[in-house]
Amino acid sequence: MSKMDQYAAIRKKMEDAQAEMRKIAKDAFIEAAGAIFNKYPGLKNASWTMYTPYFNDGDECTFGVNEVDTINGLNRYDREGEDEDGMIIVWEDWMESACDDMNGLVMSFDNNTMQSVFGDHCKVTVYRDKIEVEEYEHD
Repeated sequence: MSKMDQYAAIRKKMEDAQAEMRKIAKDAFIEAAGAIFNKYPGLKNASWTMYTPYFNDGDECTFGVNEVDTINGLNRYDREGEDEDGMIIVWEDWMESACDDMNGLVMSFDNNTMQSVFGDHCKVTVYRDKIEVEEYEHD
């Protein structure tokens, strides 16, 4: 077997292992998120953004995962807002705990895994029964 054939075989094994890791990581994320949703019956969704910045004051632009900052469509720093039906919602104590638990889950995965599973330049919203990934505009 030539060195090029050996290289191709090893590369194929690595690609297969990466695909398996992505699947297992996503399944593990879904399972752990399910436990958080079960712990907080009022939790409908949680979201965060993740992206590679376009500019970083001359430093290298590297992919990063931001903290979970939105529970049930309400940003933890706003403390009051409207839900999807236009009803006023107010940040409650349990939401802080749910946000912290979800943030702990998100941060338990390394950035490379998160980017591989969910993508770049995106907002991720986790629901009890699904995960939505949408394009995220940032500076």
